[in-house]
Amino acid sequence: MKATIERAALLKSLGHVQSVVERRNTIPILSNVLIEATDAGIIRFMATDLDLQIVDEAEAAIDQPGTTTVSAHTLFEIVRKLPDGAELPEGAAVGNPLDLLASASAEQFGRAIDVVASSGAVDAIVVLYVPPLVTDPEAVAIAVRAAADRASVPVIAVFAMPEAPVPVRGLPCFRFPEDAARALGRAARYGAWRDTPAGRVPELDVDDAAAAGIIATALGRGAGWLAPEEAGALLTCYGIAQPPHATVADADAAVALARRWKRPIALKGIAEGLVHRSDAGAVATGLHGAQTIKRAAATMIESMEAAGYRPDGFLVQAMAVPGVELLVGAVADETFGPVVAVAAGGTAAELLGDTALRLTPLTDRDAHDVVRELQTFPLLDGYRGAPPADIAAVEQTLLRLSALMEAHHEIAEIECNPLLVSADGAVAVDVRARVARVAAPTQKPALRQAG
Repeated sequence: MKATIERAALLKSLGHVQSVVERRNTIPILSNVLIEATDAGIIRFMATDLDLQIVDEAEAAIDQPGTTTVSAHTLFEIVRKLPDGAELPEGAAVGNPLDLLASASAEQFGRAIDVVASSGAVDAIVVLYVPPLVTDPEAVAIAVRAAADRASVPVIAVFAMPEAPVPVRGLPCFRFPEDAARALGRAARYGAWRDTPAGRVPELDVDDAAAAGIIATALGRGAGWLAPEEAGALLTCYGIAQPPHATVADADAAVALARRWKRPIALKGIAEGLVHRSDAGAVATGLHGAQTIKRAAATMIESMEAAGYRPDGFLVQAMAVPGVELLVGAVADETFGPVVAVAAGGTAAELLGDTALRLTPLTDRDAHDVVRELQTFPLLDGYRGAPPADIAAVEQTLLRLSALMEAHHEIAEIECNPLLVSADGAVAVDVRARVARVAAPTQKPALRQAG
């Protein structure tokens, strides 16, 4: 499960910046104002090839439907309304970007920012200054800073110099336009995330006392992985569906269960320290008939011993209805607290890397949205004529895992892989859980949406 919880993916899912460099670049914008929309205007001081990169980088960083930049016609109409005496330099290119040319004075720079910022047509302005020989950077910086202080929209400065002039250092200020665009995009996405309705945390019918008893018993032996029957019992306490299952000592007992259930079974080996059963040849599915089950058990024991494990019985499950394989789970992250994950599941889960994440406590909206963030979501939604799976059952499973992690911080990680999802519901076919003695996590409000 640890491999599934990647910090960059988590931060992206929260609308946050993803690296130290991006965080350093974005914080100045966030500390000035949260951007609530995505229209952007660019005021460029010298002719370069960087203005289109600004637009491209910002749109890529925002990565939201409806992202747009202000049209050249709109900006022309804005600039046409400049008051007398505030004309742009002769030859200035009016569009997006607005190119003031090298002959623009500091005063013209400031007035252009004033007019564009007050037009109501833009939500942010990127000012790009490349020092020419005819203009004093200090004077331009003073004008930009004064106009930015008056503006009702964020003004991001780019001074393409080894060191920005002192007057603009209190603004979000960058040396390269790509950095400014990415930071603006991240700030816009963060603002949109903060403004998204949070939903509600539902009340669930669970057995907290029984779950606490299971965890306490496991911790009495010390931190580590729960026995298969304990992990399954935790899911039962929180209403997460599983196939009929039981642990047995030998193949004869497995045969007896198969006869009682009157259906094919899955046989899974149990051994101390065994986490990935398939890697040790400790899984056999679709078994029926006494001889088939006994041969599978004997082969499994040999494989487990060859892999260095000491067999200690079997987990027997009735075969579940076939469906889409997902991985659902949660981990107690040392920085973010409990994190719930949903991913494409099965033995190829880590190879596919299709994962979506949320912090606990999950709301109904979180559960709805996070499933639909998966690239493989169409498989659940009737892909190529297949019957649609019970997506609501997946959402319920995620909400119940979230509640489990919120109530029992001793759970270091828990993973259901696969969770088989069909039109009939969602069933946790395999579960593993690890407990540890840890302090309750401290919630960080900035990582969660405003209520």
